[in-house]
Amino acid sequence: MGKLIKELELADWFRQSILTVRRNRTAAPHRHPPYKKVGSSVLYDVDEVQRWLDAQTVNGPKTESVKNDSIKATIPKKDGRPGPGRPPKAETVRKSKNAEK
Repeated sequence: MGKLIKELELADWFRQSILTVRRNRTAAPHRHPPYKKVGSSVLYDVDEVQRWLDAQTVNGPKTESVKNDSIKATIPKKDGRPGPGRPPKAETVRKSKNAEK
């Protein structure tokens, strides 16, 4: 276990207000590094925070390229049915006009 720091030090490190750090810890834990509770104190292990930060890298050399699957929604399947996702607007309008007749 490495050095433990308090919330205020983490807020300074992230250049955020302490209120933002607290809000992210409670409301959005997926956007917050791991922490330890000792009584009413919230403490952060510097080594764990650094590992968490390294895992948040978006455009670094460790990141794999991500395929854009959004185009699959517009490509019909081989049997003629639309792909996954919402149907095109023209198809929705056509169906609603046919239903009104």
